[in-house]
Amino acid sequence: MLLESLDTVGSKIRYYRKLNNITIGQLSQITGLHSSTILRYENNQVDQSLGVCNKLAKGLGISRYLLYDDYLKFLAYGPSRYLKKLRKTLGITQRELAKICGVSLTSVKRWECGVTRPTREHIKLYSLDLY
Repeated sequence: MLLESLDTVGSKIRYYRKLNNITIGQLSQITGLHSSTILRYENNQVDQSLGVCNKLAKGLGISRYLLYDDYLKFLAYGPSRYLKKLRKTLGITQRELAKICGVSLTSVKRWECGVTRPTREHIKLYSLDLY
């Protein structure tokens, strides 16, 4: 049946598509996304974006949060607000966070102001459970 691991965004997309008996072609028509885009998402060949995941979730008739991994949840929550709150809770400075993530102090300041956002790799370096 549908006994597959749901540890990636792609596996979740595939699971809910199959659960709803929807083909990639049908999901493409429903969402307006190219079928090759959906296939690349299902196979985790691209970094999934909030916008595309939201379209897919709507097309599948499910909550978008069912598709999100920790990083997408982090982006949906608001990375600047979350990072600042988490950093203060941990009692570390922006400089210390920059060192942990291997980026400049300016980068951390830009993250916390919402000018830019950290990548998945930066969050992995942060080594914290986001949720």
